[in-house]
Amino acid sequence: MPGVIAAGGPETAAAGAAILQQGGNAVDAAVAAAFASFIAEIGVVHLGGSGIAQLYNPETGTSVVYDFFSN
Repeated sequence: MPGVIAAGGPETAAAGAAILQQGGNAVDAAVAAAFASFIAEIGVVHLGGSGIAQLYNPETGTSVVYDFFSN
């Protein structure tokens, strides 16, 4: 499982790690962790929340940042 999971709680991190262990990629793991956080971290995380994500493509050496903070 090559990868790192950063999360606000162990349950959220475990959901992302499980996806990586099953052969999923970083985006798969991030989506799983996000949905798990809606339940595991219900006091601070919700569908209307905001954040930032950076994805790196090792084949091209490029990265893209998604900024989804609400204004």
